Amino acid sequence: VRCFEAGVEVHDVQSSIRLGETERLGSFDIGARLEWQRGENRDTNESLYQQMPPNAALDLTHVLGAWRGTLEWELVDAKTRVSDVRNEIETAGYGLLHLRAAYSWTSVRIDAGVDNLLDRAYDLPLGGAYVAQGMTMSLNGIPWGIAVPGAGRTVYAGLRVMW
Repeated sequence: VRCFEAGVEVHDVQSSIRLGETERLGSFDIGARLEWQRGENRDTNESLYQQMPPNAALDLTHVLGAWRGTLEWELVDAKTRVSDVRNEIETAGYGLLHLRAAYSWTSVRIDAGVDNLLDRAYDLPLGGAYVAQGMTMSLNGIPWGIAVPGAGRTVYAGLRVMW
């Protein structure tokens, strides 16, 4: 998708393919997603604010009867195109591993998972600036605004009832 008049380009590509399927082992699929966008203020030639850097995900999904499990690798490029006018902060690229599982009955589904399985530290590209510990708040030498960190390892479970 291209929006030339607004100075924005958005691209989103995704695909999946069945790796194999047997009655005893179930099915295995691999999927991929790639997204990128680029926006520019045509008057100032500056990058637009809050533009997500290129990112991708690769996943392996196993389905056997009512069971579904997915291992996903999320990849995000470094954010280097920032808006200086809005004090946007550059962030490093990162990769995260997520593990998800679900089991379904007729009207009930249990979901569980672990996001950021390896507990990797990273900064959110669209998280803004954390200013509570800047040099005006303490003598720790942290300059104005640091990138907001992303969530660490997160374990979750859920119950879904359909009627």
